[in-house]
Amino acid sequence: MIDNYVIQISVLIIFLAFVLFYHLYKSNKNILFLSSFLVIYAIQSASTGLVIHGGPVWLLAILFVHFIPLYYLSPVLFYFSVRASLTDSMEFKKRDLLHLIPFLVILIATVPYYFKGYDYKYELASGIMNNFGFYQDYDRAIKYTIQFNQFARPVVFLGYLAASLVSAHRFLPKYRSSYGPVLKQYRFQLRSIYLAVLVFSIQSIIQLILSVVFFYSGAEPLRVDYISFMLYLSGILYLGIPFYILISPRFLYGMPQVVETDAEADSETGPPEGHAIPMDGRPKTNHFTENENFNRLSEEIMEYIHTEKPFLNEKFSVVDICTRLK
Repeated sequence: MIDNYVIQISVLIIFLAFVLFYHLYKSNKNILFLSSFLVIYAIQSASTGLVIHGGPVWLLAILFVHFIPLYYLSPVLFYFSVRASLTDSMEFKKRDLLHLIPFLVILIATVPYYFKGYDYKYELASGIMNNFGFYQDYDRAIKYTIQFNQFARPVVFLGYLAASLVSAHRFLPKYRSSYGPVLKQYRFQLRSIYLAVLVFSIQSIIQLILSVVFFYSGAEPLRVDYISFMLYLSGILYLGIPFYILISPRFLYGMPQVVETDAEADSETGPPEGHAIPMDGRPKTNHFTENENFNRLSEEIMEYIHTEKPFLNEKFSVVDICTRLK
């Protein structure tokens, strides 16, 4: 049994991430981003916990360095998750490939380590455990310094948190012009995103503080106690995410979207040949602020979803809504 609370918290996070993915992927693909984000963090936390508190050397030999490139992919996954929840779309564009640059750069720099033998990696892991001096010199095995790695990761994450905050702010005009169930969902979604950004900003700042203490504090007992406290606090913050999703799964269903129909597009250029113009001379539209029938129907649907929570059933489909409201 591994007597290491950091490892145990990491295993629990991985377990909950897979539970979320298994139960929600069919109904909402956005869970792929969030689950992957949580798994990568748990691996990073477990690796750090093994270095600080010790444990199975073979496990650290597997986790150490091999997964470092993924740590630079984690902030991107969080940003994609926020974007997908705001736009209700998993669409990727060519410019999204630019987000992979940090991951690819670190991956290329780490490639030489991948070709090292297991005995070398085991010896390195054995020397690193509870040995701060050796840990600070492990960059001889890779093409970048440990100081760069430890400080770059939280800085990159803070950058993507800022980008997520900007994306959320772009929806404020829609939030201010909505009402009823749509307003409730907008408010819930934005508050959830702001909360997540706040939590992960705190965690990133904690990681920066942890790195400063680790590299520039001369008192080793103080470093161990301080870093252990930071690791536990960080783990608890991340552990709250899957529990929050389990309690409030509607976060994954994002913002209500109004899609322009063919009728709306035709209203800008006039009706097709052979089609009559409406008697009131005004184009038809299905925007929820301009169509009373749509308003009433949307309120009934949102009320049904909020009260009976049919999305918790993995076999739930739009046909169930039609059957329930007919």
